[in-house]
Amino acid sequence: MIQGAVPWPKEREEEYARECWPNKNFGQVFLESVTEHSERIALVEGDVRVTYRELGEKAKSLACGLMNLGLKPTERVLFQLPNSLEFFYGYWACHLAGLISVMCLLPHREKELVYLANLTEAVAYMIPDVYRGHDFQEMAGEIQAQCPTLKHIIVSGKARGGYHPLDELLKSDVRGDQGFPQPDPLEVAVLQLSGGTTGTPKVIPRTQNDYIYNNQAIIQRLAFTEKDVMMVPLPLAHNATLNHLVHPALLTGGTAVVCRFDPEAISRTIEKEKVTHLFTVPTIFYRWLEFPDFDKYDYSSLRLTGTGAQKMPPSMAYKIGNKLPGVFLQVFGMTEGVVLIPRLDDTEKTRYETVGKPISPWDEIKVVDEEGKEVPPGELGELICRGPYTIRGYYKAEEYNRKAIDSDGFYWSGDLVRLDEDGNVIVEGRRKDVINRGGEKISAEEVEDLLIDHPKISRIAVIPMSDPELGEKACAYVIPEEGAELTLQDLTEALANRRVAKFKYPERLEIVDSFPYTSVDKVSKKALREDIEAKLLQESKK
Repeated sequence: MIQGAVPWPKEREEEYARECWPNKNFGQVFLESVTEHSERIALVEGDVRVTYRELGEKAKSLACGLMNLGLKPTERVLFQLPNSLEFFYGYWACHLAGLISVMCLLPHREKELVYLANLTEAVAYMIPDVYRGHDFQEMAGEIQAQCPTLKHIIVSGKARGGYHPLDELLKSDVRGDQGFPQPDPLEVAVLQLSGGTTGTPKVIPRTQNDYIYNNQAIIQRLAFTEKDVMMVPLPLAHNATLNHLVHPALLTGGTAVVCRFDPEAISRTIEKEKVTHLFTVPTIFYRWLEFPDFDKYDYSSLRLTGTGAQKMPPSMAYKIGNKLPGVFLQVFGMTEGVVLIPRLDDTEKTRYETVGKPISPWDEIKVVDEEGKEVPPGELGELICRGPYTIRGYYKAEEYNRKAIDSDGFYWSGDLVRLDEDGNVIVEGRRKDVINRGGEKISAEEVEDLLIDHPKISRIAVIPMSDPELGEKACAYVIPEEGAELTLQDLTEALANRRVAKFKYPERLEIVDSFPYTSVDKVSKKALREDIEAKLLQESKK
């Protein structure tokens, strides 16, 4: 296993390898699916259809192209492509070449990417040329200048400045299946990212064995087959998308349909492609149901819809469940591991008001108080877990791991939950100082640290404020320097100059003379949250 990743203890490793892990790597299971389903449709984007055979050929060619550049097994690749066919080609090519993808988000900018490149010692960076007006090649040059290991920039689109065109690498001669590396099933397959509370993203090593098993358990729980057509209206790099859509589709012989995030495209695509499964965040569901032409489309092909990443109020879950055909359910999954999903034959109450139970019999969960003692059903506590696909530690984060993983190997999630009388999990919120903006996690501490040096700011506290569409947005409470006049634009410009992802920007500014404090002299963010919620309520009545 690469240095910096935390392996399972030997006895656990042997138990899981014997009882549940597939003991294969992603390249193997991908090629097995390609061979078995060669003439079935694997991918759809617009009017373009790609069979499994064609997908396999593209991935093999690109893998050979990457190896021809000199990239070697277990080397890391910053991966930042938008939803597209090229994403699939690049993702599976990295697996075939034995490379470890660092799954960056499209909104990440220089600050986050320089940190990730240096932490992971990335040797390559895969990007679009321009996306939504942002020049990724220009940014790549700035990142490369600060990252000594970053030798190769691979561009989807018009490459310039000596960068490698993805289209050319896709034409590489294939060496044959025997020419591809065979990573150890215990080796890291992907480095995923966690929103975290410490500012910069924490890096999550998912191994070949644990990640494949994770997906096999989801496939079994939700009864996915080669007949399923899965819509992908979420960023492909997100763990939720890979876990609930990409891997289940392509490892079973199903079809993954790339779709834009707007309501009309979702409705039109479901009808046209006979989509059977739609998984997305509550925000997209809300916008979709409010689409004026919603009832003009045929959704009869849907057999399963689900939501996750943030909690959906039960009242809305009942509304969606009663409006759509098939089964609707809420799910809970953390990038670090354990996934909770109701069973398809569970009651509406279980599917709409809880996130069900773990997907694997080898998952172990507890709901505990601050001292680690289990609380009785119905009582609020923190969810802790361990199992065959829950990490034993973050990548190169020894100090943080001592806080996150206890002596028994349980991961402390920071999620506040309750158990109902049947043992199903009800998610209530987060213990950590994180703002969940439509599924994107914002560290309040990071934003505060970035802004505290602003010449007009004396003190700052960033808190979540409720939003009907996104769930939460960031609100900044600020005590200005004496005589300073501060605006929200001052904050956004300061963060833009620091090249921070836009989803982290505060979207409201409250100027105050002082902060409320707790009995131990900490800023009472609870009191600030109550203050902003009261203001929002008052404004809604006007």
